[in-house]
Amino acid sequence: RCAADGHRSLIVTYSDEAHAVEMLRASPAADAYVLQTPTVPMPVGLLSEIQKHTRAIVALTSSVSGLDVDVIGVNYTRSIELALRHLIDLGHRDICFATGEQLQRIQWRVMAFKSMHALAELGPDDPFFVGKTERGESSSVRMQALISEVLQRDGRLPATAMLVWSYASAMGVLQACREHGVRVPEDLSLVVADNPDIDARHSEMLTMVGRLTSRMVESAYNRLMHRIEHPDEPFASVLEDSQLVLRHSTQAI
Repeated sequence: RCAADGHRSLIVTYSDEAHAVEMLRASPAADAYVLQTPTVPMPVGLLSEIQKHTRAIVALTSSVSGLDVDVIGVNYTRSIELALRHLIDLGHRDICFATGEQLQRIQWRVMAFKSMHALAELGPDDPFFVGKTERGESSSVRMQALISEVLQRDGRLPATAMLVWSYASAMGVLQACREHGVRVPEDLSLVVADNPDIDARHSEMLTMVGRLTSRMVESAYNRLMHRIEHPDEPFASVLEDSQLVLRHSTQAI
């Protein structure tokens, strides 16, 4: 998107905040930065170093408040609402939440699901499969092991439908289901919370809910350009609405 308007851009990835700060100190300053943080809370040391160079910073996260940056986030509560409404409309009453993502990153989404699940008077009583993946571990592998353990022990899952948080976690669920003869969507309907336009294996069959990557790119880019042109305006937080994209991993019961 930057190249289309004649800008030069550089993508930098990091796994260690201190190393990233050292690298930034030794690098030429850019006119603007997009910060996609892999951790919660926001790495303030890294942000502080970037702020020495420019006010044009857009953070792609939904968990930042009170910091002098523009924020582009996702309305995750809306994602949960859309997923549950879709599954309830299909006749499902036993709906679980599954994820292999690090719990600190998604804990409030788990709580939001719990609240909506209770308000809708849905089952089962314990609707969570949380893999509690640690940094450096595979959420797909964790999720596969967790679902396989339940199927080996009980012979079935306690739900007819599942909201799976993240495409990587969904891959683990699908693999476990294949290994134990659980058919999707005949035996288990899946809604996956992630970017619906993700280009990855099996994505063409997954009903997904979330923000389109293309929409996020435009929002972040437009906010950067606006900040460069109006550096002294108040900082803004924009929550992009989610949308449900129906494919082939859900069906009525």
